[in-house]
Amino acid sequence: MKYLFFILLFSSSTFAKFVADGCPMESVRTQGPQGFYCAPLYGLFPQPQTDCIVCLQMQLQRQQQMTAFNPWLMQMPFPMMPPQTPWWAQQGRMMYPNLQAPGAWQYPGMNPQPYPGNAPVFAAKPNVYVKNSSKTKTSFSMKFDLKESKSTFLATTPWLENNQWSGEIQGEEFRVDKVNYDYLFYDARMPHESMQFDAGWCINRADLVRSMAGELIQLGFSPLAMSDFYEHWDQKIPDEPVFCVYPQYNKELDAALPIQVKPAVPFLRVLFVLVPHRPDDKSQPVFPPLPRQSHFELRTKSIEGDLQFLEWGVAFLDHRLIK
Repeated sequence: MKYLFFILLFSSSTFAKFVADGCPMESVRTQGPQGFYCAPLYGLFPQPQTDCIVCLQMQLQRQQQMTAFNPWLMQMPFPMMPPQTPWWAQQGRMMYPNLQAPGAWQYPGMNPQPYPGNAPVFAAKPNVYVKNSSKTKTSFSMKFDLKESKSTFLATTPWLENNQWSGEIQGEEFRVDKVNYDYLFYDARMPHESMQFDAGWCINRADLVRSMAGELIQLGFSPLAMSDFYEHWDQKIPDEPVFCVYPQYNKELDAALPIQVKPAVPFLRVLFVLVPHRPDDKSQPVFPPLPRQSHFELRTKSIEGDLQFLEWGVAFLDHRLIK
């Protein structure tokens, strides 16, 4: 509670300036109900929960050991039976039961071995939406430039032909090869050299999705984009107690994965790079440093227009880069 008493000593103006100037060492920029503030790392966060599968395996093993020495336990009025495992627990080899993970998760990041490419930023499910207030029908194309980039695509919908999507915009939908899409989607590995790891915030897992969604609302994403974001990322973020968020905007993403769009309309891009932390892991990562600066100045300025494209995504780092 010492840090709470310390914060109360500041007036509101002094505290605002303190935060704006950046957080001191051994503290982190954190988001709470009243906004962003500086707090001691791990001081506000709960202990990590045991993974579901590991927990079930340990409980079953303990029960088997107990009943081996005390068979009468199984004759009790309420025998200790192993808990019911999820339906997906026995699928495959159980190496990466990723119903609640973005892929081959290996704390504190992604295990790169199952994936092609070498870039260490795993951009999972960037979605591209269209805002079309005039509702006019027009042709479009989006071409990714991989000549100068180290990026590698892992999956796309629809298929990228020569690294390009092309078709029509009908209302606020894309039409490609006679199929309508609410959004265009890809997974990719991206280089980290052009990205920023100084500004951002750290937050509990329980409040993480809400905090990122709040940023998307500030940037002007549509209700459909917000609904998709909640639906996917409420499930797919690993159950780690604390995450630090490093938002990347147009400046960083246009360098990491350049894209050319036609017609030449505003295209707002944001990718949240997440790095987890555990309270019982006191070692500081080599990369990245804890965020102590505000990300507000990095935001792409929203430009209104009858037609515009918007892209959100969430990314994780190669675990070897963090260690």
